[in-house]
Amino acid sequence: MKKPRRNHSAAFKARVALEAIRGEKTVAEIAAHPARIDANQPSRLVRLLHTRTTQELGQQYKITQ
Repeated sequence: MKKPRRNHSAAFKARVALEAIRGEKTVAEIAAHPARIDANQPSRLVRLLHTRTTQELGQQYKITQ
C-alpha cells in the first residue's frame, strides 16, 4: 500500500531554507531531519526564497536589474 504524500507547512519550509542559508548545518544534516525531507529540498527552498524575496523587494522598491 502506498504511503500518503507528506505536506509540509510554509513555516516548516521557511525554517529549512533559513537553516540552509545560515550554513549552521549541511544540506545532508538538514535532509536527515526526522520529517524525512528529500535531500534536494533544502537547495530548492533556498532558491525559491531568494527568487521570491528578490521579486518582492524589487516590486516594493521599484528595483531594476
